[in-house]
Amino acid sequence: MPFLSFQRRLLTGLHIPFALLATVALIRIIDEVKSPLTRFIVLPVVGGGALLATTIFNMRVMIGAFDHDTMQSYTHAHHIDRDELSGMKWLEENTKPYDIILADPFFGNIIPAVSGRFVYVGHRIQTIDYDAKFAEYHEYATTPNPPNFKKFLKTANIAYVFVSKYDIYKAWHMPFSNEPFLRVVWERNGAFILKAF
Repeated sequence: MPFLSFQRRLLTGLHIPFALLATVALIRIIDEVKSPLTRFIVLPVVGGGALLATTIFNMRVMIGAFDHDTMQSYTHAHHIDRDELSGMKWLEENTKPYDIILADPFFGNIIPAVSGRFVYVGHRIQTIDYDAKFAEYHEYATTPNPPNFKKFLKTANIAYVFVSKYDIYKAWHMPFSNEPFLRVVWERNGAFILKAF
């Protein structure tokens, strides 16, 4: 569907009828073959071909993901620090259910699970129009222009900015913490949360 951006929710629903139809077709092909000799040739060829094709496709996807993770390894922390986890729990206890949190994509993946809050940029496949949102976030987060960043926060309806101690955007968020439209509401050992006004 070219008019929709790729989303796992759409793909997951679509693959079920295709998998069922493919299974029915494979059973019908095997049932059509009456000769035992042909059945022992057709079954391994069709089944083996299907297995080989899916293996090649899955390996291609895995290699692509590995390349992406290798190139983007700076965006993936290897663990969640206690301080960062504490900040996410603070969000759960001190924010409204529909508040939108701005965080780098790695923590954008985790914040909804821990706090139950929405994020602007989260899981790559489950965030609608992820590439555009990430590019917009990156542009505003790395350009030291407080009026533009304030406008971005207001336009995107962002209530809080979560900054981890290992955040690659931390250097750019720090100067914004002194602006009147952002206030530090939680801080622990280098991780902090800003409230947008």
